[in-house]
Amino acid sequence: MPTMSMLPRTAFFLFSAGFCLLLAAQEPTPQDPPEPEELPSVEDVARTAGELSEQLVMIRGPHADAKLLAEATKALEDFTKKLETLEGLSPDHFLQASSPLLAEFPAYALRITQAGLNHFADSRFLFDHAGMARWSLAVQLPPSEARMQALAETEQTYRKALSLTPDTFHAHLGLMQTLRLMGRTDEAEEQCEWLTKDADAMAAVPQFYVYEAGLLLQANKPKQALAKLEGKEGEDVQIFSLRAYALAGDAGNAQRLIDTMRKADSSPQTLVQAIDALLYLGKKPEAAKLLALCSKPAAFSTEEEREEQLLSQSAAAMDVVSKATDWSPKSPLRAQLTKALDHHILVMDPSAKPKPKEVDLIVSPTLTAKMLANMPTHAESKKTWANLTLQVLCIRGIRAYTATPLEKQIAAAMKDQRLPTEADVPSIYAAMKMDLGDPFACGTLMSVRAIEKLEAAMAAKK
Repeated sequence: MPTMSMLPRTAFFLFSAGFCLLLAAQEPTPQDPPEPEELPSVEDVARTAGELSEQLVMIRGPHADAKLLAEATKALEDFTKKLETLEGLSPDHFLQASSPLLAEFPAYALRITQAGLNHFADSRFLFDHAGMARWSLAVQLPPSEARMQALAETEQTYRKALSLTPDTFHAHLGLMQTLRLMGRTDEAEEQCEWLTKDADAMAAVPQFYVYEAGLLLQANKPKQALAKLEGKEGEDVQIFSLRAYALAGDAGNAQRLIDTMRKADSSPQTLVQAIDALLYLGKKPEAAKLLALCSKPAAFSTEEEREEQLLSQSAAAMDVVSKATDWSPKSPLRAQLTKALDHHILVMDPSAKPKPKEVDLIVSPTLTAKMLANMPTHAESKKTWANLTLQVLCIRGIRAYTATPLEKQIAAAMKDQRLPTEADVPSIYAAMKMDLGDPFACGTLMSVRAIEKLEAAMAAKK
């Protein structure tokens, strides 16, 4: 019977299938090895890095969407981690991935570059990128001992690059800037001389004479700076020439250049540059006439008005420094400079009687030093020189000052913020001197004078 004969075969088949499944569960068969992950192309990582960087730049800011910012940051973090762990990438992968990140996100650029160096320890170009990333991270730090340490690491990275081939101008330029910010102008000049002989460097930096002149001003070599500027034109050339005349003590040429500059440009910026030079030269009556022309807006509603306000405060600080005779920690100079710069630390004093009231704790050197150390330099760039001068005065005034209970309470609440110390002063001085090489920085000459007075006061104390 057909149906009867089918049943045993079907039962046997089902039993056999179940037995096979049982064996498979007890003794798994060997699996094929996973396919190796396909490596991205150099073009892919370069494009991805560029897109991630652009995305983050567009999103971030004081009013950034927190969720979008977190997502974009995570995407960049994941991209970086992937490059740190992938095997088989070439030096170009790491170079092209780090390039778009160097300017805005140097910490990520450094991680990617370091990952490349872990595999290619003799890559000159990877060391170039590492130096650029370290430089960017160093200048983000306020002038301090930590910045000097970061610059020392940057110097070591660039010097390692220079020990490798091929020899390109990037490390020489980066090392020059690093040494300048460390105040080592003689060594920076050596790198500058190398750069002037390199055709690629001169093509990449067509107005290199600006770097040269700025470095020579910082090194207090005004006559050599003037020689570099001879025959050149532009606002930056005029400002550098004015500083050179002042440093050389050439009051006649300085005054003639001031007259020329003010005739062509009556802006507050030109006015303050002129005041700086005249006060440095000791031409106080001439400087006083220009100081009287400085408007002193108490408030502002536009960026232009804000800059005018900062310039007027910078000029007032120049006047204070030019008149100061006592630079000791207990002198009235700190209070006078604070007033000129219009700094305040307003807090509510709950212990005031009969009811809490607002008080200004700017008199506290500890709190003021912390405030200035945490202040972004770009926020008050027109008076950075004076803020740094005030910071040194505050650092040296802390021991001679008796803090109030309220000041101690607030200082304790800010204990996570490092208190600037005398160890930070060399970096502060170096930053002040380097501003001589920035044509649009203000107060650079009176900054030099302030350093002279501060160093003399410190020497007298010893």
